[in-house]
Amino acid sequence: MKYRNVIFDLDGTLFDSFEGVGASIVYAYEQLGVAVPDEPTLRTFLGPSLYDSFGRVSGFDDATRRRAIELYRAVYNTENYKRTKFYPGMRELVETLKAAGIRVCVATSKPANIVAVLFKHMGIDSLFDAVFAADPSETGSDKRALVQRAAALASPAVMVGDRKFDMQAAAAVGIDAIGVTFGFGSREELAAFRTVLLAENAEQIAAFILNG
Repeated sequence: MKYRNVIFDLDGTLFDSFEGVGASIVYAYEQLGVAVPDEPTLRTFLGPSLYDSFGRVSGFDDATRRRAIELYRAVYNTENYKRTKFYPGMRELVETLKAAGIRVCVATSKPANIVAVLFKHMGIDSLFDAVFAADPSETGSDKRALVQRAAALASPAVMVGDRKFDMQAAAAVGIDAIGVTFGFGSREELAAFRTVLLAENAEQIAAFILNG
């Protein structure tokens, strides 16, 4: 088989999480009394850390970014995470890869504590062989380091993600990358990087990995 280890990004790749994440970001802006960005801009929050996104989008200083994250987590970590769902076919893809003897991992900038709560809510605690997530006590995360830890478990490995951050991490670690066009990044964003596949759905990913 082409790969022994498939590393998935979470938001925008496995999960369609915008409903809950977007509502929580809007809440943070409203509580701060700051104009809420439009939806296309809100979607760019998915991928990098919230700390980086609040700074990039609105120019918040350190204290305001930290306060915005506190407000976000106050509603996301208690209720809005429940609005997360799998993209069509992605859970089945993970199960198919595991059944074929491939190690299946997650590397995400989402804090590890909320990932654990989210997985329990969705009933997928044991779906993945390993999960590498951000430290909840830190403001940002090093996606490259997370992917590197996941890739070290077995090789050859491939990263599956929807944003440039996933593609950059894969390139830095020296593994192949598959870009998914149904997430929060655009085809144009992904096309700027060397990918072995730009997939429009789970079926294309399965065909490439299992039969490619």
